[in-house]
Amino acid sequence: MNSKIGITVLGASITSFLILILITGYLNETVTEDSRYVQQKFYEQLDTNQKIFLIGSSHLIALNATHIQDYLKNNHQSYEVYNLAIGGDKINERVKTVDMIIHSKPDIVVYGIASDDFVDRRSLKNVDDQKQQNYMPDPSGFFHDMLTSFGSNFNYESIEHPRELVGNFLFKITEQPNQIDNRQTSMPFVSITDEEVKIIDKNELKPRPYNEFGIIQTPIKNKRLAEFKEILKELKNNNIKIIIFTTPYSRVFLDSIPSSNTATFNLILKQISDEFNVKIYSLTYRYADLNIWHDYQHLAITKNSIIYSDDIAKIILTEIVT
Repeated sequence: MNSKIGITVLGASITSFLILILITGYLNETVTEDSRYVQQKFYEQLDTNQKIFLIGSSHLIALNATHIQDYLKNNHQSYEVYNLAIGGDKINERVKTVDMIIHSKPDIVVYGIASDDFVDRRSLKNVDDQKQQNYMPDPSGFFHDMLTSFGSNFNYESIEHPRELVGNFLFKITEQPNQIDNRQTSMPFVSITDEEVKIIDKNELKPRPYNEFGIIQTPIKNKRLAEFKEILKELKNNNIKIIIFTTPYSRVFLDSIPSSNTATFNLILKQISDEFNVKIYSLTYRYADLNIWHDYQHLAITKNSIIYSDDIAKIILTEIVT
């Protein structure tokens, strides 16, 4: 009887998972294609003025491009500054649009990176600790093998962030057509939500569960690092100045990061710095203890967090004049 129940449960799980794969694959493909189209339309309409692009994930959304532009102007540097952050941005997706970036001829690209950008999300740090003796097959290993069988084109990471994926899809289908063609704004690829302007008391921030941290592979094995280097090489070959900084985290997040991930990320940063002869500015801990967070890894978009934009503006000015 128990074996029959087990087989029934397993069959239902596999069926549900296959349906999830099909739905996720469709949503991910739709959102990705739309995102690239929006990016292409934006880059095509830019003029030939001096430009600075801020590139990265949602960790950059709190950066005020207009504020940075005004700061530079007040210091006799005339640049148009654009915050090109994309929620859930991944290096393996951004590398596919590097030609668009280069074609629009920015003078400077400021790239914000974090340890999460180099994580292998197909493995969990404590997966071995979670395994328990069971007559049923291990679901994590089973589904991982199933996903791997779909080939390298399947976006495994997309099923780990369903809310973000569905949110991007809903934004796509509710967007008005003329919004795509009139996006020459300072932050064209994201919209600010009410949640992102709320400050959560730092004592109430909840840490990321330890088992949700993937492993960061060593530099020699890290696919994301190889793709990031490809981006940097293309920018450098086209005489585009590169500024790199590490994005900020809250204290509660920093205290929960596996020490092995921190150590490997530091190795990655050193390799990038040495290979491309570029200084990497660290903002990882800079605001960790301030009460300006709306969750454990995102600064709230308020006047109190303008110090983030101030620091980036100062970094850019330093790089320009030296």
